Amino acid sequence: MENVLYELKNIEVSYLDRVVLNIPRLAVHQFDRIGIVGKNGAGKSTLLKLMAEQIKPEKGLVYSFG
Repeated sequence: MENVLYELKNIEVSYLDRVVLNIPRLAVHQFDRIGIVGKNGAGKSTLLKLMAEQIKPEKGLVYSFG
């Protein structure tokens, strides 16, 4: 069974009164291959920064098991 490396629960991040990320639940398991696609300003870099623990969400929790 694959281990969970990252789990994000009830995440909300906004910039300038605009919600950039609203994630009810996201889990990334060991050996998963994921692609992050979206328009400019959609929150792709913000998601990666959350997972790298460079920023903290306004709401929710980020768990890193790696």
